[in-house]
Amino acid sequence: MNQDHSKSSEEHRFLLEKNSALLKENNELLKKIHTNLRRNTLIKGFYYLLIVAFLVGTSIISIPYLKNLMNLYQGIGETIGTANQIPTIQEGNDLANIFQNLVNR
Repeated sequence: MNQDHSKSSEEHRFLLEKNSALLKENNELLKKIHTNLRRNTLIKGFYYLLIVAFLVGTSIISIPYLKNLMNLYQGIGETIGTANQIPTIQEGNDLANIFQNLVNR
């Protein structure tokens, strides 16, 4: 019976050592996973920061060009509005009256 007890004790010791080795390996893997997750989070944060900085920079740089474009668009609108005020033959005026109105302006 004592022999069975020593066999059991040796088997338990072997299993405990094996379990301890597996726990150490598992802990190392978890540390690596945690390190990789932290690194990936930092890289993603930097990536999104670059995207936001690019968008803000391009919007700041493009504001003067957009203002010029809006002024051009408003000028074209005023020109079209003036052109719409010119009387046409279809309104019942003859060509002489149209020419006279254009000269008087």
